[in-house]
Amino acid sequence: MQEQQRKIDKYTRKTRKQREGGTAIPFFLHRLRNGIEGANRRFWYGMLRMLLRNEPVTTKLPVEQLRSLLIIPYGDAIGDLLVSMTAARVIKRRNPNCKVGIITSHRNESILRCDPDFDEKYEFTGRSDRSNYGNLRRARRHHYQVVLNLHFQRMSDYGLISNYISRSGIKVSVQHKRGEMYRILFNHLSNATRFRVHLSQLGLKLLDDVVDFSRSPLLTWESKPIVHICPDVLAQVQMRLQALMNEMGVRWFIYVNPQARNHFREWGIQNNLQFCDAILGKYPEAGIVMTSSPIAQPDLVKALEAHGERRIRIVETSYDLNELAAVCRFSRMIVTPDTSVVHLASAESKPCIVFYPEHRETPREWLPLQVPSYQFGVTEQGHQVSSIPVAPVVEAAIELLEDRWQSTASSSGLRPDLPAAYQAANGQRNLIELIEPEISQGIH
Repeated sequence: MQEQQRKIDKYTRKTRKQREGGTAIPFFLHRLRNGIEGANRRFWYGMLRMLLRNEPVTTKLPVEQLRSLLIIPYGDAIGDLLVSMTAARVIKRRNPNCKVGIITSHRNESILRCDPDFDEKYEFTGRSDRSNYGNLRRARRHHYQVVLNLHFQRMSDYGLISNYISRSGIKVSVQHKRGEMYRILFNHLSNATRFRVHLSQLGLKLLDDVVDFSRSPLLTWESKPIVHICPDVLAQVQMRLQALMNEMGVRWFIYVNPQARNHFREWGIQNNLQFCDAILGKYPEAGIVMTSSPIAQPDLVKALEAHGERRIRIVETSYDLNELAAVCRFSRMIVTPDTSVVHLASAESKPCIVFYPEHRETPREWLPLQVPSYQFGVTEQGHQVSSIPVAPVVEAAIELLEDRWQSTASSSGLRPDLPAAYQAANGQRNLIELIEPEISQGIH
């Protein structure tokens, strides 16, 4: 456990020193690098063509006959795992005997500690993670029948990993501009593309491409994340929160998460405190609960002590993500930058406000799902999230708290009368009915 904590702290220190983006590469160096990579890629894929035989999928496998499924999430972050977990849920509901495995990391594996839908977990964070290559060998011994690759950033790496784990199994992933090359590594590349639908929905679409759900079609509500919190942790957090609310003299609380991957993506402690003061002034029975990583917590404690509002408190959480999920469960609403807390809000059906560093369009694939929410982005590309003003955020929070919200970008499944295609499906509509128009027409 101490080794896991050391790894998480190391990651947190590194990312919090970073700004968004990086140093621009001169155009000629960019072209040169791409040319070299392209030549290398063509050479190695020529070799792979002679070694691998991944025949295209011509017949779907009935879900009742599916023996085993391995899920490779989008990355090693907490949110990456949360949006990948729905694939296990839809299989276990229809075929409880199917063996389900998933790739995890030291950062996210604790969220699965009491989850009954995963039979095997393999910690592995990428090609440089040499200490955990043994987990890939262990996965290989389990002979997975289907490998669902949701790691779209490193298609070559995870295509090779998929073939190593399951040489004769069905490997499925998303379409790509280098699709002709990647067809060597995968049996099926879906016609679904990224950025048009939520990643949770996209994962189910890929699964539906190779598994036959005709007897029990996938429904829209099944794309919503679900978290199984350990009962003992849930009870302990509930007692701590109740004691904290008694101290504050409040009946309910809003969970405000001030921390993101780095400072560039954070709204800032002063903005958060101004927001809290406005909400507490309107709702005397409300309190504010904040959390923070152990590394950043001293700065937050100092800011709250200087502010002096007794109805704003920090609740300490450990490295066990079950505790963070429990805080979300007992909250009335969630305010957060673009972090994993967004997906915990979806899992716990909490209205939320989310801050994004994007200027033109919020990232559809990472939005909250099937909860009322409002998203705020920066007014100019390159501006920090802290430039987002406080007043409209307060107004949005009041609308959500008083259930006066109108059409929101992530209310799919809540209001069947909403006009936009992404919002039109209710929870009983077939998921593919929602996704297929997105694939063919796109959303702008």
